[in-house]
Amino acid sequence: MIPYLRALAACFRQQWRLTFTPYDMSFPILTALGPAIGAGYVVGKSGNEVAISYVFVGSALMAMWTLGMFYTGWVLAAEHFQGTLDLLITTRTPVSLVIFGKALAIFAWQMPAAIVSFLVVLAFSGGAPAIEKPLLLFISGLVAVCAVLVFGFIFAPLGFLSGARAGFINALMPLGAAISGFLYPIGVLPGALEAFARCIPSAWAMEAVVRSVDGGATSRIIVAWAVSIALIAVYLVATVALFRVAEARVRVTGNLGRY
Repeated sequence: MIPYLRALAACFRQQWRLTFTPYDMSFPILTALGPAIGAGYVVGKSGNEVAISYVFVGSALMAMWTLGMFYTGWVLAAEHFQGTLDLLITTRTPVSLVIFGKALAIFAWQMPAAIVSFLVVLAFSGGAPAIEKPLLLFISGLVAVCAVLVFGFIFAPLGFLSGARAGFINALMPLGAAISGFLYPIGVLPGALEAFARCIPSAWAMEAVVRSVDGGATSRIIVAWAVSIALIAVYLVATVALFRVAEARVRVTGNLGRY
């Protein structure tokens, strides 16, 4: 376990050094400003307490999701393109663990954008809503962050298996934001989309966030946590399986270097 943790930390540091530049640190913030201003203005003018409760946390999560999912979707493909995937496959550290360390760094890189989004919405809404259950909100927020991370992580093998086509990832970015429950209840979606959204861990985590803010029943908050955590586990298992499919494809084709 300790060697795996060391490998995870090393992969995190390696990816962090690639993104820790003035331009790369400012890019997520500038990208997140537009959606945050738009969402903050709308909920601020509406005065709808439920909408404010969603956007209060959801805008920050959406900022993490948007670019986090995009960059994570290219990580494994980038290793293949750069000719380093063969080195990853020959090590005793699972490729999925290596890429997960890089994904953690990418989502940590999004944290300033998430904070800026939160502050922008806070300014437009005239202050934070009254929080009925602060401790449960804190836990719900942690579950939501984990849900966003895991939901974005699955796109690393998916992006590679799709041939690293930009259109594939770009098409899913707005769709994922729309059905992930970041800005509004998924109950307002059409039936088919709502059923699909129920399979996304962030939707349940956001339900727990809103119920924590509004003072909903603790039992329902705990149920939302349980469903979100169960879905997180399912997504992790599916992601590991997809990494194995990706490795098998590379080994069978023998294409370990550049495209």
